[in-house]
Amino acid sequence: MVSKARLVITAVVVVGRRPGEVARAYGVSRSWVYELLARHRAEGDVAFEPRFHATTGELLRHLTLDTTRNYQPTGRPPGPPPRKPQQPDPS
Repeated sequence: MVSKARLVITAVVVVGRRPGEVARAYGVSRSWVYELLARHRAEGDVAFEPRFHATTGELLRHLTLDTTRNYQPTGRPPGPPPRKPQQPDPS
């Protein structure tokens, strides 16, 4: 399957269409077309690959369960000890 980024860059670079025209035709912003063109000039075909954010990897790493760890609670939960209920004043 051809990515939309590849179609957009091909339409501008190979076919010679204007970025604004391509943006309208593919339903993307003109600024994204220019961003893709800049990436294509700087990186070549790597610009066609999807971009992943480092934070996504960090989140996945924290959400992955460790099979060697016991996740069952033991003892009192962390934090300050629970308060004792107040006894009503007898007077």
